[in-house]
Amino acid sequence: MGIKEEIRTEILQLATAPFIAEEEQEKVEDDFLPKFPVAKNIIEWITHPRFLDMSSIWEYPQQFEIVRDFFEIWCPSCNSPETRDCSQQDPVDLGAQILLENGKCPKCGITKLDLQTRDSIHNFNELVGAAGRRGGKSVVLGAFIATYTLHRALCIENLWQYYGLIPGQSIEMTFIAAAAQQAKDTIWQTFKNAIDHSPWFTKYIKQLKFAEKKTPGVHTEDFFRETDLRLEFKIKHLNCVALNSNSASAVGRTNLFVALDELAKFDHTSSKRSADEVYKSMKKGLKTIQSAADAKRQKGIIDPLDAIMGSISSPMWADDKIMRLVKAAEETQRIFAFHKSTYEMNPQITRESTADDYIEDPIGAMRDYDAIPPDAFNAFIPDSHVIEASYDNSLTPILTYQEHFVEENNFKYVAIKLAHCLSDKMTRRVIVCDAGRKKDSFGMSIAHLDSKTGQVVYDAIIEIRPISRNEIGSTPREVHFDSVLEFVKELNKYIFLEMIAYDRWASVSHIQTLRSLNFNVLEFNVNYEAYIRFRKALAWGKLRLLPPEKGAEKSDIRRVRGYPVAKAMYELRTLQEVMGKKVEKSSRSSDDLIQTLVGCNLLLTASPEELAELLKSSGNMKGRKLSYNSFMNQGRKPTSGRVVHFRR
Repeated sequence: MGIKEEIRTEILQLATAPFIAEEEQEKVEDDFLPKFPVAKNIIEWITHPRFLDMSSIWEYPQQFEIVRDFFEIWCPSCNSPETRDCSQQDPVDLGAQILLENGKCPKCGITKLDLQTRDSIHNFNELVGAAGRRGGKSVVLGAFIATYTLHRALCIENLWQYYGLIPGQSIEMTFIAAAAQQAKDTIWQTFKNAIDHSPWFTKYIKQLKFAEKKTPGVHTEDFFRETDLRLEFKIKHLNCVALNSNSASAVGRTNLFVALDELAKFDHTSSKRSADEVYKSMKKGLKTIQSAADAKRQKGIIDPLDAIMGSISSPMWADDKIMRLVKAAEETQRIFAFHKSTYEMNPQITRESTADDYIEDPIGAMRDYDAIPPDAFNAFIPDSHVIEASYDNSLTPILTYQEHFVEENNFKYVAIKLAHCLSDKMTRRVIVCDAGRKKDSFGMSIAHLDSKTGQVVYDAIIEIRPISRNEIGSTPREVHFDSVLEFVKELNKYIFLEMIAYDRWASVSHIQTLRSLNFNVLEFNVNYEAYIRFRKALAWGKLRLLPPEKGAEKSDIRRVRGYPVAKAMYELRTLQEVMGKKVEKSSRSSDDLIQTLVGCNLLLTASPEELAELLKSSGNMKGRKLSYNSFMNQGRKPTSGRVVHFRR
């Protein structure tokens, strides 16, 4: 073995030496190879003057609680249950808690493995944090958790051997943000600042540089190299790097640590740099080390160094990636999640200091400080309370229906059948259809105009959902269009259908058939102006909406049958306005039902001129007389001798 390798080995051995008492540390000569102490837990790492020296955490009880519980060092045997919640505790109370040291309680001797057998520990290896802005989430992940992970890794003599990797294999700590400048300026900078001001890292790096100068055959930066976006502990084959979500080099790494900074701001399309894709690919890079850590636990090692995934962000909208991860954590054992306001995370910021923000932009302030985001990115309806205020709890659907399976000529379908309908021949109603067949649902809404209040009243919302090939355990089935046609014809026996409207997609056969039966059928698209009209009516209290079905809040209404009203309201909340020119569904929602609600409002509130233009553009009214203001003229009655207008 050469001199260079002897020095390298000795440095690694001394760097992993056991903790040395402070008085003994003073006796060690400040020479070429000092001994480096190892923190007994993350709280000691953060607060002790020889380590990170950030005792300010005692003034931030929620940050203390997050790091304590993520690493699961609170002893349930030695602490009273009320100390679990740190929100009302002062620094003295926090400092009095009994915490595990190196995975073992110094008072009762219980270990993490003991707690694991009692199902009292989860061995968390993923942190998900949704918090208000300026709450300190970057400090929690970048300054506290990331530096502690690096500290522990540097105190392991041989990392590749510790994890059973190929000799000399590089291990990465990766910090990813949506853009390159953000990667440099946010959590990465927090991480680097903590290292630069840490007494432990200052001494460790100083000794590596000193060893480079004194070791024969070793050049500058052979042991340690630092750039704006990289820290390379070459002597350990351990690198820390800042990247952006579009970086191809982010994939394929063996990661000890991954931080996804402001995840909600990542691209939310289906591109390779989207939040979903980046999260998925980076999580794969942690599996090698996480599996090795689990194997060590199986062998009885109390507190192995595990690979960590950290995703933090201020939420942008209710269904962004960070909010979905927070919700998913409820069903996942290894994910630790928190969802806290700025005021909880950072008691230095008070509601009084941000009061003006709530006056200027209440929706934005709730998102930024309370971490309560709107229902959609650039939400078309930014305040969901406007929607809820339009619910009329006295309304119930005028009909019930059943979905059932049919098979014709070896083709399988989802069909619909009318079960019951209120008989009302005096109220003029419209029905608007969005004709989905395979991927999208076939949606329908029925509504009428209240002559006394001028409000549009919704009578029923109907959805026939196809079964896609992606639904596990189910046979793919399209919507049975013939059954929908029979459904409409059956409705006509009970209610006065003044007009039936379809969009321009997959509806030609229905339109032609209904025309042949002398129904008044309109064909049109719901455009941006129709959505704006709907939003104004909603804001002015001109809509009376059916309340969502009971129990819908407990289900994933995007996929579960039986809650068409709730799904329509979900679609409404998640609509996105694009540059003041159009309205789109979100990438994780649909618009099969909301289009029909918007269409009903348009037909029932259109002026005679607007309705005439719609009928003209539909091209199906030649030679037929129609009172264009029929919905406003409630005195007009069905033609004598016919049950409903335009019925055969």
